[in-house]
Amino acid sequence: MLRVKHFEIPKPRSFLYFLDLKIGTELIIFFSILNKASGIYGFFVTLINYSSLSMSLWKMFMYFYSLLVLLGFTMMMKYIRTESPFHILICAYFYFIDTFISSIYSAIFTIVWFMNIFKHAIISSGAGKLVSSQKSEIIELWSSNNSEYAHDSSMMFFSIENLFTVFILCFFLCLKIYFCLVVFSYARYLLLRTGNIYKYLRNERIKKLVSLLTYGKYWEKADDTFCKIKCSLDLNVFNAR
Repeated sequence: MLRVKHFEIPKPRSFLYFLDLKIGTELIIFFSILNKASGIYGFFVTLINYSSLSMSLWKMFMYFYSLLVLLGFTMMMKYIRTESPFHILICAYFYFIDTFISSIYSAIFTIVWFMNIFKHAIISSGAGKLVSSQKSEIIELWSSNNSEYAHDSSMMFFSIENLFTVFILCFFLCLKIYFCLVVFSYARYLLLRTGNIYKYLRNERIKKLVSLLTYGKYWEKADDTFCKIKCSLDLNVFNAR
């Protein structure tokens, strides 16, 4: 009988296999700041053109969200350099939430984009005159003339350009997931190196928050040779002095 092993969250020991986790986290947050800086450009364009009333609420929400995330990531940069375990932990969850929201936005954008492609495929196939009519007429036209333009619409969907776009979106999604693993791994390393972090925290609410965020086997000490080697090297350097 086959047994399914318990799934463990990957814990990268380096960034791209040749950079330190600290440098990798700095690069990840830095590129996130550059990415969110586009929200400032869109926000100022909206204010200059006075087109905020004609803009959808979703776009306005994403612009303001980009500004807030930009400020948050900018504040977190100094804590990455000082190696503050608590702030890096907050930064890791903050980056995870941003990745989750950005992925949902990308998924919605992809669905709307493919719906527009399908709509244009129907229009170019001879049904453009009936697009603005009732939905029942469109459904009847689709059922009656399905054999005429089904091949054209399928060719639109599965063309090389569209498949390449889907591949790029999936690649960036996997890249964001890997970035999340790197940031969480760096936060985990700092917490394990610090040991009992609660003795450095005076606020009881912050202690409860840290206890909640570090709940689970992921944050526990395991057979992590990376941390053991790092600690042994630190002890050897200290004894040499």
